[in-house]
Amino acid sequence: MGRTKEDLIRTFIAFDISEADRQSIASYASNFSRPGISLTKSENLHATIAFIGNIPIHKARELGDKIKSLNFSALNIHIDTLSAFPRTGSPRIIWLGTRDNPELLQYYSLITDILSKHNISFDQKDPYVFHITIARVKKSITRQGLEAIRSLLSNPVDLIITVTRITLY
Repeated sequence: MGRTKEDLIRTFIAFDISEADRQSIASYASNFSRPGISLTKSENLHATIAFIGNIPIHKARELGDKIKSLNFSALNIHIDTLSAFPRTGSPRIIWLGTRDNPELLQYYSLITDILSKHNISFDQKDPYVFHITIARVKKSITRQGLEAIRSLLSNPVDLIITVTRITLY
C-alpha cells in the first residue's frame, strides 16, 4: 500500500524567539507597513535553521526527540542587520539578522549533522544566515513603495533578542 498525504507532515526546524522580543520585532517591522507589503504576524516570527519539507510523521517524531535532547540554552543575539532577499532587483523578503555568531553557527552545524545522519533531506544554506522574516513584498507593490523600502533598508538596526529554544515545526 502506498503512502498517502496523511502519512506526511511539512516540517522545518527553527530558533524560537521570546514573546517580548517578537512583539518588539513586530513593532519595528511596522515601519514597513504600506500597500504591497505583508508583515509577518508576531506569533509567526522565528529564525529558520533548516527547511525539511514533507517527511513521514514517525520520522518527524524521532527528529523532534533528537532536537529536544540537544540541551539548548537561551542565547542573547545582537541583531545588527536589516536586509532583503534578493539583495539586488526587487526585494521579496525583508529580514532582520546578525552577522557571524559562533554559537548560532554551532547549533546550525549540530542540527544539519543530525539531519544528515538520519538521511533527512533539507534546504541547506551555505553560508547559513540567521534571519527573521519580518515582511514579504507583493508583486503588486508600486514603484514608490519599492523606493520607500530601499530607503528603509539603509537604516541601521541595533536590537538584542533572546532565542529561547530550537523547535521542530
